Amino acid sequence: MIKEGNGLDASGAITEVQVLADVLNDLLSAESHSLTQHLDEVQPYLSQQTYEVWGRIQQAGRISHSHAQRLTQMIEDLGQSPLPGVYPVDMAGYQYLGLPVLVSHLIEEKRLQAAGYEKAIQLAQTDPELTQGLRDMLGDVRSQLEIFESVSSNRP
Repeated sequence: MIKEGNGLDASGAITEVQVLADVLNDLLSAESHSLTQHLDEVQPYLSQQTYEVWGRIQQAGRISHSHAQRLTQMIEDLGQSPLPGVYPVDMAGYQYLGLPVLVSHLIEEKRLQAAGYEKAIQLAQTDPELTQGLRDMLGDVRSQLEIFESVSSNRP
């Protein structure tokens, strides 16, 4: 089990706890500031054909919100402070983009999140409970990625 602490050893060097907390904080930022979370507050133009995709995006936003809560708890359990980061300014105009363009951004976002979860899992191997929680969230992200890739490849 990974022990909580201030992230520094007796010599002042960064410990595995701090490295893991940094990776978890990166994931927290990615989930907290996910495009799916932003799109939960705004809605692009939808046609009858794109409305089903919109429902999937909204579901992904709810999952990202849940992941952010779980990551916050994981970081606090390590005795570290959650740092969700800043909201990307470039998302302000995304609601004006068409759904196919948004889906391509979502695919890239989910790929980066999956890589982050894989890195966190490697760092958390000594803590089975933490590792399983991260694997569960990675599974969610991969499922979302598959959905968005499928939607993207089936575009008219």
